Amino acid sequence: MPQWPSAKLLKRFSSQVVPAKPNTTEATTKTDANTAPGRLSAFLVDAKKRYLEDVASGNGNSWVVAMGNEAGDLDSIASSIAFAYFSSDAYEGRIVPLILTPREELRLRAENLYAFSIASLDPSREDLLCVDDIPNRVPFPSSRFALVDHNRLGAEFYDAGEDPDPLVVAVIDHHDDENVHKTAKPRTIITPVGSCTSLVALNFTSSWNDDTPKEIATLLLSGISIDTKGLKKGGKAMVQDYDAATFLFPVSTLWDPAADTPGMAVTQDTPQIKDLTETLSERKDDISHLNTKDLLRRDYKQYLYGETVVGLSTVPKDLKLWLPVDADFWPSVEEWMSERGLQVLGILNSFHSAPKNGKKGKHKRQQLYLLSKDTSAAVEQALWAGLEKSKDLDLERMKVGDVTKKDKSTSRRARAYKQHNTEASRKVTAPLLKTIFESVTAVPASTSATDA
Repeated sequence: MPQWPSAKLLKRFSSQVVPAKPNTTEATTKTDANTAPGRLSAFLVDAKKRYLEDVASGNGNSWVVAMGNEAGDLDSIASSIAFAYFSSDAYEGRIVPLILTPREELRLRAENLYAFSIASLDPSREDLLCVDDIPNRVPFPSSRFALVDHNRLGAEFYDAGEDPDPLVVAVIDHHDDENVHKTAKPRTIITPVGSCTSLVALNFTSSWNDDTPKEIATLLLSGISIDTKGLKKGGKAMVQDYDAATFLFPVSTLWDPAADTPGMAVTQDTPQIKDLTETLSERKDDISHLNTKDLLRRDYKQYLYGETVVGLSTVPKDLKLWLPVDADFWPSVEEWMSERGLQVLGILNSFHSAPKNGKKGKHKRQQLYLLSKDTSAAVEQALWAGLEKSKDLDLERMKVGDVTKKDKSTSRRARAYKQHNTEASRKVTAPLLKTIFESVTAVPASTSATDA
């Protein structure tokens, strides 16, 4: 296990760095930034341009592609960008961060767009490489990868029958170790840690210098803030998250030399972190402009467990305020399942109840599962039994819309649940489903069961 910077080391580093005075044209945490291109944007524009030129000329294999997981959350994107920037010299400038989200779908995550803006990045420019920017992706034009925020290479990035292990040159992740890609260097997999951005930041503490764009630190702090709910005490934040935030803060655009002290510990009470977290959370929770199809693909991951194709969509909305009132709910769900070739779709709802007496509503979770018509009875029985006996989830069947507490003879194979353990996210549900479906097929899963 790596030795993380101690408090003394972080304090000494912070006291040695003299943060530049804030530029009045840079972003604050309460308003959208001036997105005039900065040095980070220039680095990304150059890397993207050269990579696509080499792909077009058949030289894509000379590059390392740094990428997060397919959910495309801020943790994955910030981690891949920072990893590529700090690894550029090691790979002679031939490393590029890849976002596994089609460009048109970037709009589905308003919190990401805000984080881009305060890091002087703009998806409408050429500074972000999205997966659909790469033509002719089958076969994928590159064969070396750095994985962040997941630790198993997806099957779409290598040929059938090919050993994917040697293709991965680096791994930094905070999900359960899937015990592959053992030759990767670094191969840093630590759990529990609130945000992968923390591990990326701490991996490169010695690489920071006066020429490092402050926007990188701001982008990483945004990932930490949203993943740990602003370094909330007693929540997901671990020592690595606090250490990383304390390291990043004085070299970010959030630093205020008039009010902040070199070496100060960064916590949930640091004003800039509170403001940043509040704004990111507001953007993340505002989904009023998204339809059902948008909500399903906004935070989506897909898995292959034996021969069972499973999709999991995390949605910040109460099923009772969604399914019964949206006439397009079932048609959109069934269309999505058909597009993705799913046997099982799980919708994981995470939301807060309405505020009462001036206090924030309680955090609640629900789960809804739908099976395709061609899914076997054995898979269906194993799914319901495995979910309902899980102590980690603590599920209770619920009625919502036309999904009842008791099975009836309908053409739709679906069940909905209240989830009493509100701390259990997709990080808990995905491995559980892996175990359930492998018990039916007795075939090892071929894709990752990780989450952002």
